[in-house]
Amino acid sequence: MLNEVWDERGYTESWFARQPPELALTIRLCATRLAQHDLWRFVKHEAGSEIGKMHAIVTDVAALKTALRALPFAFGGGGADGAWDAAERTFGLSVHIKHFAGWPDDKVQVHIDRVALWLPPVWWWCPPVPLAQMVRHWWHYNSYLDVAALVAIHNENGPARGGPESIES
Repeated sequence: MLNEVWDERGYTESWFARQPPELALTIRLCATRLAQHDLWRFVKHEAGSEIGKMHAIVTDVAALKTALRALPFAFGGGGADGAWDAAERTFGLSVHIKHFAGWPDDKVQVHIDRVALWLPPVWWWCPPVPLAQMVRHWWHYNSYLDVAALVAIHNENGPARGGPESIES
């Protein structure tokens, strides 16, 4: 039974029952990974999610960005078009939050990358090292769409290392 915190955000039992299993898994995985970083609190409600990509309206964009900057996340964008993104710097599964140009200011996409860009910018002084991580990331670029594989990796690695709870298929 889903609790009221899910219900408040529009992810009710009936919402989950109407979705393809891969979309329901997408939401469970993204929410669990966001909660691991205390970022789930910024999700206000559902905003047209797709398999592999949770779309949500957030409560406070400035506070979300502040919270992300306090975590091991790399920021990109922020230009004139308003697009920005923040990706968790880690070797394994990585939370990736994006805001696209033309979207409402408070709408974000959350997905989980199988392979992240984990090195800090100082490594760009030694180009072969970041190039290797970029090739590894690009090789798995669309891995966020294989939600079942991501959940399996999460369940194998996350809870065992004191991370977030397991996710049921």
